[in-house]
Amino acid sequence: MNELPDTALLKVTRLTRGTARAFSLVALISWASALNAFHTVGIGGPVVPVVIATWLLGLAVAWEWELPGAVAVIGASFLCVIVAPQISLLPIIFVTTTALLFLSSHLMRRTLREEVIQRAMAL
Repeated sequence: MNELPDTALLKVTRLTRGTARAFSLVALISWASALNAFHTVGIGGPVVPVVIATWLLGLAVAWEWELPGAVAVIGASFLCVIVAPQISLLPIIFVTTTALLFLSSHLMRRTLREEVIQRAMAL
């Protein structure tokens, strides 16, 4: 009864989530080393390591819970743009895009669950 229907939306959802996980893996590996460098050298003041740590934590959380992880990453990205504009936009865009992929995966999965509920109620 809780099984999701095998539709095109399910395939797109799986592809979106897989892409988000692949992107987040790249971000986790690269930003974990960058966090160490920022902390050791002291570049960007105290805000930059906090933002990077929030990105890393948000991406790790998004592997299991897409919505809270994506919200944490997007919030940290806005904070980074406002408070620490010295960081290049490329990593901010990459991490935020990954969070948006997790968010869209969450919304598509919710739509699929609602379809299952509506079909079950129609029976």
